[in-house]
Amino acid sequence: MSDSVLIIDDDEISVLIAKKMLEPLESVGKIESLTGGMQAVEYLKKKPAPDFILLDLDMPEVDGTQVLEFIGDKELTSKVVIYTTNVAVRHDEKVMQHKNVIGILNKPMVKSELLELLQAS
Repeated sequence: MSDSVLIIDDDEISVLIAKKMLEPLESVGKIESLTGGMQAVEYLKKKPAPDFILLDLDMPEVDGTQVLEFIGDKELTSKVVIYTTNVAVRHDEKVMQHKNVIGILNKPMVKSELLELLQAS
């Protein structure tokens, strides 16, 4: 069975790059993307939780930290990979200790690092 992936990022270029990295993988089936945190929360309220979420933290209105809080509050089982340009996030205990977070990647993402996180979990 292949894994579903939800990409949540307001930067269209980053979404496109992530999709290009994920599409050739046999272990990845359905790939969807959303352009903001509010859109992500609404999606996660109505649809089954994906296996993996690639989550940008720096988004307007509802940011990735708030999406992460929603995921925890709803006890979703999705494994979350944070990907961001904000290097300081590695020192954010709230993000680093969140039970769903399996890793943090810096933008631009390196395909081998993404694959390593997805395969390890």
